[in-house]
Amino acid sequence: MPSEQMPELTSAIESKPGIQWLAQEMRSDAFWRQLPIEIRASLTAAQEAAIRTVAAGTAPKAHAIDYRASLHVPILGNIYVVFLVGRERRNRLRRSLDHALRPGSRFRNSLAGAALLGCLAALVAMGFVLRRLLE
Repeated sequence: MPSEQMPELTSAIESKPGIQWLAQEMRSDAFWRQLPIEIRASLTAAQEAAIRTVAAGTAPKAHAIDYRASLHVPILGNIYVVFLVGRERRNRLRRSLDHALRPGSRFRNSLAGAALLGCLAALVAMGFVLRRLLE
């Protein structure tokens, strides 16, 4: 089936350039591949198009700060770090479900926030010390 869609995909990429569109297309393909093959085979073209449209629209919203990095730490090996800052969009029910699924996350988040503020305070203090030394 993927080989049948290549001409359509090529023309779609040419008509809708941009990384956002490509990310949406990848999301819809990933969702589509998770459906059992017998279900995919039973769907009409219109049903497939509707499913792909909905799957592509599940993109996460942009954050004010979105930093992602892969780091090599000698003792731990390769780790993945994500730092996101943005407006809270989850409703109260979703937040309570998240806390119920990850009971320790509130404490860990508070600890990480305190560590981040401590690092920021240390950097500011070092800046003041360097400024005094250079005067």
